[in-house]
Amino acid sequence: MAYKLAIPEHTEHQIDQCISYIVNTLRIPSAAGAVLDDIEHTYSKLEKMAESFAFCDDPYLRSKRYRKLALENHDSSGRLLPMP
Repeated sequence: MAYKLAIPEHTEHQIDQCISYIVNTLRIPSAAGAVLDDIEHTYSKLEKMAESFAFCDDPYLRSKRYRKLALENHDSSGRLLPMP
């Protein structure tokens, strides 16, 4: 089943800020590209199989049936994770 993602504007803004930081402060454009690729890959998986992701722990978000997910190749700090 295909799902339509609703990405809030503030989420897009946060992503833009992270990418800008990686490019302009850290000066590692290739890392910014890798993070964007990981985000796009994760969005694609979510569109195709949202039911495989757990619901959010937050009661309000859970009531709206929001799913939680993490990037496959980067942790929340943006560090590249080792490949299994």
